[in-house]
Amino acid sequence: MIKHILKLIWNRKGSNVLLFTEIFFCFIVVFLVSAFCIKNFRAYFSPYGYEVENLWVLKQQATNLLDSTDFVQAQEMLKREILALDGVESAGFAGYAIPFSGSMWTNGGDEMGFDFYTTMIGGDEDYAKTMGIELREGRYFTEDDYRAKVEPIIINQKISEDFFDGGSMIDSILKLGDAEYKIVGVAENIRYRDGFEDEYPTSIILTKQAEKEAVDLLVRVAPGSGPELEQAMGRVVFNVLKTEDFNITILQKQRESIARDTWVPIIIFLVIGTFLILNIALGLFGVLFYTISKRKGEIGVRRAMGAHRGEIIRQFVLEIYFVALAAMALGVVLALQVPLLGLIEADDFAHSNLYYAIGFSFLLITLVVIGCAYWPSRQGANLHPALALHEE
Repeated sequence: MIKHILKLIWNRKGSNVLLFTEIFFCFIVVFLVSAFCIKNFRAYFSPYGYEVENLWVLKQQATNLLDSTDFVQAQEMLKREILALDGVESAGFAGYAIPFSGSMWTNGGDEMGFDFYTTMIGGDEDYAKTMGIELREGRYFTEDDYRAKVEPIIINQKISEDFFDGGSMIDSILKLGDAEYKIVGVAENIRYRDGFEDEYPTSIILTKQAEKEAVDLLVRVAPGSGPELEQAMGRVVFNVLKTEDFNITILQKQRESIARDTWVPIIIFLVIGTFLILNIALGLFGVLFYTISKRKGEIGVRRAMGAHRGEIIRQFVLEIYFVALAAMALGVVLALQVPLLGLIEADDFAHSNLYYAIGFSFLLITLVVIGCAYWPSRQGANLHPALALHEE
């Protein structure tokens, strides 16, 4: 039967070429849209490595305290006063970059004999605990680390996997420029720039309070905390720093705000893809109804010779599907060239996104083609042999 169907396809190659081309370009567009959406959906729902909910950021300017001693004392007092408020569970200063702020500090070099890079976050001894960063091994910073001979550092598991084959990194030394860091902890994940980014090799270093970059206070609040606590925190800042130059950001809302910029193109691409699929479906319906109406004589002869309706339906559906299969096979071959051309990152996450997109596109086009081919084929198979031969 397959040989017979292939012969029929070849005999009708003129009309099938148009169908082949239409399905091929449809597959490519669906693949591109699904690849973009799958990448972003998987990234958005991947673990951040810390608890985003109930985390507030107090951004304040303390540049009026020029004396470093006064600066440190003011920061220590601010932290104590904030911790004393009802509804505050923990607090820690952050430096250089905070989650979903759009800022990024990258460091790297070849001091260890290979090209190494990492994004870096600064924080005090309470930063990682306040963030709720999940450690795979090791420990958080402590006050004793301020007096350590080698500066401590916490890395994410991606550093271990990308640069050190996933082995244990505790007590290992990282060299970055002229500085050396001792690894005291390894976090499962750390993603902080925006919800749709892939995870970068990321490190947390201990930032001393005397550094005026560390003026963002991360505050872990009790569930259900609201404007009353926010007002109380504002009064504390004003009383301690004598300034109204500060703002309080709820990290979850900041994350949602940043995400809107990516959701818009995702929705646009989904609408375009859906519109294209509907057009392809309508086109297939029209083409198949026309094709079957021109083949009533063939249907009548086959019915008169004893062919069942199911056999006729199966023949028409397989004819269309084999054409679609050839078109999708060419599309898959082209899609598999994407990693070879260096258009995506050479890691397992990016490659799996590619394969998911290919599989989804193949499945969707298959369902559309079979669905569109079945109804016209069924209508044709229901023709009475005498009527079909008479009309022919």
